Amino acid sequence: MKIGGNRIRLMTLANHYFKFLKTGSAVILILSIVLSIFLVKAWLALPKVSSTDTPKKAELPTWTNQTLSPEIDWKVFVAASEENKKAVGTLAKRFRLAGTYFVYSSDGKNARKAILDDLQSDTQHIVSEDDRIGHVKVMQVFRNRIVLRDKTHQEELWMSFARLGDGSDGDSSSSSKVGDADQFGSKESNRFGVQQTGKRRWIMNRKKLMDYYQELMDDPERLVQVFDSLKPLYNEDSKITGYQLGVEGESEFFAAVGFKEGDVVRSVNSIPMENRRRAEYFIKEFVNDRSNAFVLKIERGGNEEKFIYQVR
Repeated sequence: MKIGGNRIRLMTLANHYFKFLKTGSAVILILSIVLSIFLVKAWLALPKVSSTDTPKKAELPTWTNQTLSPEIDWKVFVAASEENKKAVGTLAKRFRLAGTYFVYSSDGKNARKAILDDLQSDTQHIVSEDDRIGHVKVMQVFRNRIVLRDKTHQEELWMSFARLGDGSDGDSSSSSKVGDADQFGSKESNRFGVQQTGKRRWIMNRKKLMDYYQELMDDPERLVQVFDSLKPLYNEDSKITGYQLGVEGESEFFAAVGFKEGDVVRSVNSIPMENRRRAEYFIKEFVNDRSNAFVLKIERGGNEEKFIYQVR
């Protein structure tokens, strides 16, 4: 009976052992034992260090005392820096960006043009990219700025409202102030937002002009009077060569923009006024905010003059 009982116990233990192996616990136990043996061996392999041992200090690299060669002349670098300072701004002292506008051509080559005031010659230049004014090349034309380059350097000019021919040396502080308009008999507070800043130069407040334009759109008869006030002039070939002012309405507006009875508009932004559609085109450009400057070639008393209008 005793032998049979021992067999039963052995079989019971064997069953428990095989069940244990079937579970993941056995694998974890075996891995733990192997890892412990490995760590003990690694610890025993470490060198023994006594308390009397002192760590060695790392040696710092030594640097040789070098002196700069007396042949190096730092004045050269200073001089070059001063020369650069003189170069920057030379184009800005000569030119003022009055404004830009788009030109749409039938061949699809649309381009933005810029109106540049030449303070040296008291003239205006209407230019596009790659054009030249003497040795100055127009590199790029953007909506509110232009990039110019001469033989030595390149400059970026932004929109300016400085008066042309005011005797300034091109410094930014010479830009016209609001009060400058008083000497020309025009006030910024007029309902059209038109302010005269020079003998043949005006600044226009876009918001006020748009309000006035909306007035005319709401009253078509007034708008017709504006167009009828500009009467076409014909040459011998019956082609329109310009529009002469004969006020039939909105006289206050024509006076605000500097027009007088009998003035003849020959061109706008270098485009000859040969039909009414061109006048309507420039109105559309203004309304859609695609142009911020207009140069009108006016004939008055047999003399040709240029009127410059900047929109802001």
